[in-house]
Amino acid sequence: IFWYGKPYEYPNETEIEYFKELPTVWDDYVVLEGSPTEYFSIARKSGERWFVSSHTYKARTAELNLDFLEDGKNYNAVVYGDYASDRVGKAYHENLTKKSVLDFSLSLNGGAVAIITPENYPVAVQEPEPQGPEPQELENPEVIQPEPLEENVELAEDTEEEKPIETFVHKLSDKNISFKIYPNPAENIIKAETLSKRISIFDISGKKVLEITNFESSREIDVSGLKSGVYIISDGKKSVKFLKK
Repeated sequence: IFWYGKPYEYPNETEIEYFKELPTVWDDYVVLEGSPTEYFSIARKSGERWFVSSHTYKARTAELNLDFLEDGKNYNAVVYGDYASDRVGKAYHENLTKKSVLDFSLSLNGGAVAIITPENYPVAVQEPEPQGPEPQELENPEVIQPEPLEENVELAEDTEEEKPIETFVHKLSDKNISFKIYPNPAENIIKAETLSKRISIFDISGKKVLEITNFESSREIDVSGLKSGVYIISDGKKSVKFLKK
């Protein structure tokens, strides 16, 4: 996210907060549950903290046993949930033990993550932000007036064709809006129901990997040439995620 992410793809500060805490080196891991092509949950340990991740392709509730925690210790957890296509929520749990159960309410093609930390875990001290000099007011500041527009000048209206399609990547569609793709996950072929004549597919880094013009609704789209992973398909106004097996 910090190397390849674009600012407009991550407008939610809560989502950025989790990635700042996420390690890249692990000391241990435990597979908590899983069913091929349906869902999985895994816990990974870094130092004294556990990072739990749960993903699903169908809406479900995950009930995760925390018996991997150390006996005799209490823990606190902060949970980040993919509760909506454009919103990441956060919740807190206290006094967890190895006998506790952590519930994740997972939406369609969504997921949730948790950071489980021992009580009295030392919090890193943040360095104070550098303070610059106080701004000084100018005496008799010059006020610059904008030049008036010439008469009879028509302002060009923004059109959908003039806007770069990449600006729509992060605006994932609500499930009630009529832009559907199926099957999801997909192997080689997907179909899209949309009134748009142009379909674009982006990889998770925002790079356009496929574009179709003069598209007809429910027409088959060949995605066999794409690598396995998560992609975003857009009709120019709305976007949805899909998984390529």
